[in-house]
This record gives sequence, C-alpha cells and structure tokens, in this order.
Amino acid sequence: MKRMLLSLLITAVAAFVITASARDDWYDKPLEVASGTVAIDTLGPGIDRAGLQVRAALPLKARGRIMSLRWGAVRATLHIPDWSDDPLYLVPDAVVRVDSLRGDSVRPIGLHAVKLSSADISGPMSVKLIADHHSARLYVGGEFQQYVATVPFDRAGGSVSAGFSHNAKIQRLTAEARYVPVPEYAPFVSEDELRAYIAASADINEAVWDYLDRDIDPALATAGGRYRLATIKSASRPGTYDIIYLSGADSPDGREPMRVIGHLAPTIFIGAYSLDWFDTRGRLLSGDQDAQITPDHAILTLRWPLLRSQLRFSRSIQK
Repeated sequence: MKRMLLSLLITAVAAFVITASARDDWYDKPLEVASGTVAIDTLGPGIDRAGLQVRAALPLKARGRIMSLRWGAVRATLHIPDWSDDPLYLVPDAVVRVDSLRGDSVRPIGLHAVKLSSADISGPMSVKLIADHHSARLYVGGEFQQYVATVPFDRAGGSVSAGFSHNAKIQRLTAEARYVPVPEYAPFVSEDELRAYIAASADINEAVWDYLDRDIDPALATAGGRYRLATIKSASRPGTYDIIYLSGADSPDGREPMRVIGHLAPTIFIGAYSLDWFDTRGRLLSGDQDAQITPDHAILTLRWPLLRSQLRFSRSIQK
C-alpha cells in the first residue's frame, strides 16, 4: 500500500460526486455512423478523475484509416496501418498524433509510433484516455491496449468527441468524470472574528483546537502539519459541525484559512461522531473514519482506522 499524507488521505474509501451526464455506452450491435465527428459528452469543471474512450471498427480494406478522440482543446489521432491478406505482410507501426486545437490553429504536441499486429488492425480499435491526480495517459490498441504517452488534460472540462475518416461501426463511447465538491468556507473574515463567535456560543462543542499529538503507522501515513482547527455548527448540514482549517499545514495547497475541511455528525454514542474529511485536492472522504470528544471537552481525536492512524487536538484557550 502506498504511503499517504493524512493531510491528503488518498484512500479507496473516497466518496466522489459523479456527474449525472456521465456516459459509458456499449453497443452489442455496433452503432453505424458516417465519416466525420461524433459528439460523446461534455465534462464539467473541477475534474478529479476521468475516463474517455472510443472503440470502433473501420472498413477493413479501406486505405488511410484514421480515428480520433478529442477532449477540450486536445485531440489524439490514430493512423491505422493498411491491412493486407498477404501472410508475409509486415505491419508497419501505427502513428498516434497529439495536437492542441485553438480556433483554426493546430499545434502539434507529440508524434508517437505504436507497434500493432495483423489481428489488431483487422478488428475494432480503441483510443482511450485515463486521467487522475498523477497525470493523463493515452492508450490505443485492438486486442490489447498499449500505452502511448502522457498528454495534456484540462480539469476545467469541455466537450468530448470522436472522429472517423470512413464510415465506422462503434462498439463503445465513454466520457466519465469524478468531480471534487465546490469548496465551502466559514462565514468569518478572520480567526479573531471566529473566536468572538465561539466565545458567545452556548454550545461547548464549538471551539478552536490546537494540534496535540499523533499516533500514526509510518508505513501507511504521515501527518500533513500541526493543524489548528475550529468546530462550529454547520449552516449547510443541520445537526452537524463543520471542521474549519485555520493554520498549521506544511503546504498551503488546499488548506486555506476558513475553509471547511470536514464535518462531524453525532452518533448514538455520547462524544462520538462520524467523520467526513476533505483532502487537499478537495475530495470528500467518508466511511471508515470517526471522531471523539472527551467528556471534559478538552481533547478532539480524529481517527482513520484503516490507516491505523489518528490525530489529537487540545482545546485552545480563548484569547
């Protein structure tokens, strides 16, 4: 298992928001389309991960077969080698060209050679893109996908389409994305204003908390800083508390003062809460994690059992 930052909490229990317009269409009976462009879908802004694909068959004996996948202002074009029924025919390399498109301008980004077999070029071919927080990677192939290169990908979204040089029989069209939630912020301009609100509050769980200590499995996690947090009643989630980031992160990425980075929801157990947490990329993590406030309301503990890790915070003395 990869080592993780508790400030990031990149885990398999992440709960992503998936767009309702996500498309992943398989055609048992291939969809026949004329040469030209086929719209697949449109991706929205704030993409965390995405998967795009077109898989189709072009006429076997046609010359100059081309199929492409476009996302936003980038297009990947697969030039498929001509087919031959000569058993001694050596299949030349396929060529994948990646271009940036701006208006009528086409700017080459990369040109890549890919080795294909006779079986590959005689059947359906795929052009596929996988984007995550590491990179965006392009693949092509017939029987088996082959990695081509890392390519540009705009996480602000945009239209996705496929293109064909000849009439095509489409087997699959995919444009799926997972999005990070829109950031939330506490309604205070400064920590002093927040503290003034807490000082006037009758709810003892509304407090400022300073980093106290940690109990972390170093093989699985490491702390992302000595956070100062606040807990206040949530305006968007009645009955819960927002966890507000104030300061202390080792890196400012995704940790802006007054940003909501988690939620505490009461359980049937006194002082025990279910915990939602936003990582530094803004992804909402929920599931096997919880929080506790001691009976004297002096210590807040945030726990991630699957990482065998926890952070403790002590109640801050009001100024």
